[in-house]
This record gives sequence, C-alpha cells and structure tokens, in this order.
Amino acid sequence: MSANSAKAAPIKATQTMEFSQESEAIEWKKQLLPILCLFIISAGVYANTLWHDYALDDQMVIYENKFVTAGVDSIGKIMTSDAFEGFFGERGSKLISGGRYRPLTFIVFALEWEFFGKNPFIGHLFNVLTYALLCILIYIFLVWLFHTKKEEENSTQNLFLSIAFLSSTIYALHPIHTEVVANIKGRDELFGFLFGLMAVVYFFQFFKHRWQDFLLLFLIYLLALLSKENAITFLAIFPLVAFVKNKSIFNANFLKPYVTFILAASAYLVLRAISTKASLTAHSEEILNNPFVRATASEKWGTIVFSFYQYLKLLIFPWTLSHDYYFNQIPYRKLSDPKVLAILFGLIVLTYWLIKNLKKRNEIIFSILFFLFTFSIVSNVLFTIGIIMNERFVFVSSLGFAILVAWLLLKLAKNKWVLSSALFILLSFYSYKTYTRNLDWKDNDTLFRADFYNSNNSAKVATAYGGSLMELSNSQLKKDSSLARFYIDSSIKVLEHSIKIYPENSQAWLLYGNAIYAKTRDAQKAIPIYKHCLTLRQNYFDALYNIGVLNFNMKQEDSAERYLRLALAVNVDHHEVRETLGKIYAKLGRTQEAMALTGGQSGNLAELAIEAINGSNYQEALAIAQKAIAQNPEDPKANFAIGICYSRYMNRLLDGIPFLEKAVLLNDKNGYWLEDLAVAYGMSGQVQKTIPLLEKVIALRPNDAAGYQNLATTYNLLGDAKKASYYLNLAKQKTKP
Repeated sequence: MSANSAKAAPIKATQTMEFSQESEAIEWKKQLLPILCLFIISAGVYANTLWHDYALDDQMVIYENKFVTAGVDSIGKIMTSDAFEGFFGERGSKLISGGRYRPLTFIVFALEWEFFGKNPFIGHLFNVLTYALLCILIYIFLVWLFHTKKEEENSTQNLFLSIAFLSSTIYALHPIHTEVVANIKGRDELFGFLFGLMAVVYFFQFFKHRWQDFLLLFLIYLLALLSKENAITFLAIFPLVAFVKNKSIFNANFLKPYVTFILAASAYLVLRAISTKASLTAHSEEILNNPFVRATASEKWGTIVFSFYQYLKLLIFPWTLSHDYYFNQIPYRKLSDPKVLAILFGLIVLTYWLIKNLKKRNEIIFSILFFLFTFSIVSNVLFTIGIIMNERFVFVSSLGFAILVAWLLLKLAKNKWVLSSALFILLSFYSYKTYTRNLDWKDNDTLFRADFYNSNNSAKVATAYGGSLMELSNSQLKKDSSLARFYIDSSIKVLEHSIKIYPENSQAWLLYGNAIYAKTRDAQKAIPIYKHCLTLRQNYFDALYNIGVLNFNMKQEDSAERYLRLALAVNVDHHEVRETLGKIYAKLGRTQEAMALTGGQSGNLAELAIEAINGSNYQEALAIAQKAIAQNPEDPKANFAIGICYSRYMNRLLDGIPFLEKAVLLNDKNGYWLEDLAVAYGMSGQVQKTIPLLEKVIALRPNDAAGYQNLATTYNLLGDAKKASYYLNLAKQKTKP
C-alpha cells in the first residue's frame, strides 16, 4: 500500500474453498529484498547484545537451573516438571499460582548447555537470530493478510512503503522489545510468538487438508504452547484472521483444522496439569507475588485500568524503560480517579467504535482486535498474573500497535517525502533507544543500576541493586578497600530505600543484615536484623542459617544449634547447614550425630576432627581423623588432626611428628600448622629444624608476634644471643591481628 492509497478500505475477499490458494497470487520473488532488509534491521539493532553476560532471570532458567545444566540427560525431567523446579527444587512447583510449564524453552537451553556449556554469547546469538526470523515471518504474514491487486502492481520501491513492511519494521525496532530479545530468558516469548504465528501462516497459506497438514498444524501450535502459555490466545487469532479475510469460520474448511488447534491446546493443558502442582486459585499474601493483595476492589480495577494507559504511553513514547514494575512503582488508583475515569471513557468509546465498524474488516480492526486478544491473558483482567505490568507482556500484542502506527503514517502523510521524513524520525528514535537500552542489559550490575533510577519506587529492583552493590564490595575487598567500603555504604543506603518503600520485605531486611555485618563485622548488630526477618517471614531459611552461623562463630553453640536445626527442617539437604551443625556436635562430643549429618566423607570427617579438638574431645577427634585417613591418606587436615592429638594432647610427641610433617608437606601455606610442627621439633630436641619452619611462618604472617617470639626462643636455645635479641625486638613491635 503506497502513501496515496492508505485509506482503510475493507480487505477484499477472494472466493476460494481453501485459504492457501490466495497466497499463490502474491509474487514472493519481489519480497526477497524487503525480507533481506528486515533481517539486517532486526538482527543489526540487537547485535550489541551478543557479547553481554547473563542477566536477571537467566540465573534461574539457565546457569543455576539443575535441569538445564544436566544437558540432554534432563529432557525427560524438564517435560514432566514445573519451570521453577529446576532452580528452587520441589518447592518451586508451588511458588506461583497456576505454575509455569514451558518445557520447549528449557529443553533448548539444556541443549545449548550440552554443546556449548556456560556460554552467554550462544544464548544471545540464538535470541537475535530467532527475533530476526520472527520479524521476517511477521512480514510474510502481513503481506498475505493485507494483499490487494493494486499492491501487485507496485514497484519494489513501493514495497518498502507498504503497510506490511512498515509494520514489520516498526515492530522490529520498537524499544519495548529489548527485555525479551536482550535477555536470554526471553526465549520463551520469542518461541511462543514465532510458533504461534507459524501456525497461522501455515493454516491460511499452505494447508491442503492432507493428514500430514493436520499433524503439522498440531505440532507447530503445540510447540508454541510448550514455549509459553500465552500462545493460548492464538485460539482467538485464527478466527480473527479468517474474519478479516472475509472467510467463513463455520464451514468445514475452517472448523476441521481449527479442531486440531483445540486438540493441541487440550494436550498442552493435560501435560501442564500433570507436571505442575500450583493451584490456579492459590492465594498469596506477599505483595511482590500478588500485587492487589492490599487493594480494595475499587483500587484493584482502577489500577488495572490505569496500567492500560501506562502500556499505551510506553508504546507511543518508549523513553524510560524498566524490567521492574513491582510494588510500589505503580501506586494503587481508585476507579473514581480522574485519569482512570478518562481511560474508562476512552475504552467505552473504543468499544462502541469497534462494534460500529466491525464489518469493515480492515487494518485498523485487525490491529486493535489482535492487540486486545493477545493482551487479554496478561492484563490482570481474567486473572491476577503476579505483577501489575511488564514490558515483555506486550511483546506479541505490540504488533497490533505497529500496524496501527504504520496505517496512520500512510494515511496522514500527504506525499512520499513527508512519509519518508516521518519514518526517518520515528525509526531513528526507535533504533537509538533500542541500541542504548540494550546496553543496560549487559549484566545484572548494569541492569539493576539503570533500573533503580528508572523504577525508583520499586522495592524489588532496589533490593536487587542493593544486593548487587554488596557483591561488588566483596569483589573489591582484596583489590581496593576504599572502593569496597564505598560499595557497601551505597548498598546500605539503597537497601534502606527499599525497606522504606516496603517495610515488610523480608529479603530486603536479610540483605540489609548482610550489608551491616559486612561493614561492621559485628554479629550483635546483624542478628537482630535477621530475627526481624523471621517476624516477617516465618521459617525464612536464609535468616535462620545466618543467625546459626554467626552464633557458631561466636562459640554460642546452644543458640547456633537451635537456629541451624530450624534451618535444616526447612531445607534438609542443605550442605552447609549439615556441615556446620555437624561441627557443633563434634565439638560437643556428639560424634555419631555429627557423622550422620555430614555423610562420613573424608573431607567432612577431617573438619569434624578439628572441631572435636576445639571441644577438647581428643579421643573422638583421633578416631574420626583415623577414619578420614583410612579413606584418604593424603588428607592434610586429617593428618594434622592426628598429629596434633598425639603431640600436644596425648604425650605421644614422636608419634605425632610424622603426621604433622605430612600435613605440612601437603599444605605448606598454613602458618599455624608450620608453627605447631616447629614447636613439636623443639620439644623433641630437633631445634635446628624449627628455623626454616618459623621463617615460613613469619613470611606468611608478617604481623603476628608469635612467629618472631618462637624464632627468638629457638636462637636462644642454639646460643645465638644476637639473633635471639633481634627477633625478640621484632616480636615486641608486632601486634597480633
């Protein structure tokens, strides 16, 4: 359609018995150049994501998902499990109302991991190519959908000014799609739309009523559903396309293949019901999972209506973009709010206009109905989806917006120069914004920093950014202590901001406790914060574990045992909980309980032996260490435990020295072990052997007075008063850290 023929005339029907016959009238060879340009445009605008790292939910769905990282061996498990189970474990299948069942996407991730390992480049490349393929398919679909005899006569130049090409280009460049394409996790959206649209194209352009056509339709649409649940809305798109093309949906030519789609949807729903355990009616009291839990009926529906305006604003002017619209980025609005009333009035007018003009079956009718049908499932109108809005939710429905904008440009532009100028401005803006927004998706640190400012009233992104700053602080501890302090101070401020927005956010309080401890190293300041977490979220594992560990470090074994026991009840397989609890039991002389918890492996046994020594349970320590040695004679800690038990606590000095020697041979970087061996040598009369050991101790711990003191004593025993005096003076200058 050229600039001078943009009037929204009804699309003429061709009287054929089979939908596919009409595609033969289109000269597809002429479409090769527009298709090539679309590929370059859609792939090029996202090329700067190829060298990005993983970000956001990629952790949950890829590199820390036990099913994905198991590669092809886990395909069967993926097909029979909730999407969250691979990350959260068994409890993941019950986390979100209705569950999440998207096995195709996870199988592709598992295959990528099998062949390429942890490689974000491959993931981003796959996303970019899939998006380019999708944009080409959109163009092919729209060429057919809006095809007229007049367009057949258009030159190649005019093909670039057709509503099909302009709609596809606007869609390809629209910045609101960055969350899907730039985030590898967005593969579910890409596949869902790609296979859903593929089913539409095959149905209307290639279907011949052969048995293999029915089978292929079934499989293609099932793949769309197995990618993401949203593809269920295509059950409304098939009849919409038939309606716009003036095809009857009540004859056998439509109904027989349409039953195939219903069967595919039914098969998906059965698989989903078998594999997910979360109830569709489950109710959450957590506002980050149920955004309307604190809202009145008026506030709920007022906010839902207001979110429609927010989506429209982002589609028209996508300048400030964010991955996060959680509480309280969009405050509640009542139905009586003037803006909400204005939006409701607009919706009523739109509904009236649609009913009045429905029979026109033109581009505008299709674009609006396509948007409404595909948007319905994420609108919160049919059911609550866990968040008020999200940019990725309009990934499919934004095609309707792109068609509408293309139609408006073609209609309003008086000539090709005006049209070209308007397109240049619009597409340049879209390209620039998409390119620059892609940069925010480089990694978690970059994304959280950008969106903390873009969504400054969101408690969730503030919590995420606070945690990210803490990780940055930890990474700088050994490199730049002043920078580490800056990051931890910033983390505390950001987390305080998050808590101010949502004081009941247990995760924000937990991270706040972590940050306070990281800054002060004062357990007495951190523990009350963790205990406050428990008042907000009963049996919060991380809070229980942190309290237990801090009490263990303070040698408060009774308190440590109590909280670690509670943590173990929440997560019975947690390795660190079992290990720490085992150490407590070993220190208290409860050897059998300790060994039962830690599994009896050599490394675990050696740790238990050390703790038994700390608890003065030397016989138990010796027995545990000997079991460890029996499993692994080269275990340095087990050798040390035996050596120190013999030499220091059992008056078997000469029996202990060989074990201490072997421990030091296996690990000569432990200054305390070197020092213990030196003392054993000195006590056994092998004074000369202590000198090289103590010199190593001083090299490892240059600020520790003990090494200098012991070396001074050694030289005294050897009669070298000058060196003894020298090291004694050094010892006086040093203070133990």
